[in-house]
Amino acid sequence: GAAFGILEGKSAVFICITLIVLALIVYFYVRIPFQRKYRILRIFIVLIAAGALGNFIDRITQHYVVDFFYFCLIDFPVFNVADIYVTCATVLLIVTILFRFKDEDVNELLQSVGLKKKKQD
Repeated sequence: GAAFGILEGKSAVFICITLIVLALIVYFYVRIPFQRKYRILRIFIVLIAAGALGNFIDRITQHYVVDFFYFCLIDFPVFNVADIYVTCATVLLIVTILFRFKDEDVNELLQSVGLKKKKQD
């Protein structure tokens, strides 16, 4: 299952979701402008894809995701490196978009990935 055992035993659902997410990641990666200011976004997207792919490989080969980090001091759920990649990269991606980029940069980014139409002059 996913976090906290959500959809436990539904590997087919997670495999389909992972394939869709990876396809979207590739689409966005290719469409993001190749400018230095967007390089950090590309790095975060690659980390998210790496984490998704790591868990995907476990699901295909093991039929479950191998989790091995456990902190008994705070009784936190067990997780793995792929989970760390996805979680940290997603948080950093959101923080970067919200606080590093100007409105013009975000608009350019949205236009490049096809989520916003270009203004007509």
